[in-house]
Order: sequence, then structure tokens, then C-alpha cells
Amino acid sequence: MVQHSLKRGKACGPDNISAEHLLYAHPSLVMHLKLLFHLMVVHSFVPHGFGKGYIIPLVRDKSGNLNSVDNYRAITLGLVIAKVFESIVAVVCEQELQTDDLQFGFKRGMGCTDAIFCVVQL
Repeated sequence: MVQHSLKRGKACGPDNISAEHLLYAHPSLVMHLKLLFHLMVVHSFVPHGFGKGYIIPLVRDKSGNLNSVDNYRAITLGLVIAKVFESIVAVVCEQELQTDDLQFGFKRGMGCTDAIFCVVQL
């Protein structure tokens, strides 16, 4: 299930490890990651590197004003191993991570258009 959340062809984060490195690695890597993740949970410790990333500005509208800060959005290139851990935690803790029905951001299948629809209806 986690394998499907790794997108191929994406840029590497600060560790220079891509999704392809994990997807095509020797099967023993799964056991090493399992041990790492288990120890992280048991000891309530997340390595500092899991919080590191490169912030990359992306142009929103290439025909717009390239000198305007408002014409850019930021993405963060993080560690692929951290993304795997996060997706496992999300699956394991899905029932405990319930949100309010009025929250539209950061939810699968929801977004700004849903929030705008609610505001217009009210």
C-alpha cells in the first residue's frame, strides 16, 4: 500500500534518495526500515533529518509577473524515507486522525472548491 504512494520521477531531497532507490532496492531494505520505524515508535524519537527539506519556489503563471512574490508557490523536497514513515503512520492511525466535516484542506478528495461552495451556499 505504501509503495503506491511513492511517485517515480520526482526530485530527491537533502539525502539524495529518490523513490526509485527504495522501490528497486534489495528486499532486505524493508527489514531495515521496519526496524528503524519500530525503534522510532518505541523510543518516541524522530531523527532530526526527517524534518529537513529543500524549499523550491515554483511559478504559478508563467505568463504573469515573474518579479511578483504572489506569482510563486513553494514546494518542499523532503526525505523519501520520512514520507514512507508518514504514510505508514497515516494508515495505522487513520481512525484516530478524524477531522471535522467543515475542514476541507489536507483531506483526500476535498479542497478549496468545496469550501467556496459551502460559503456560497451559506
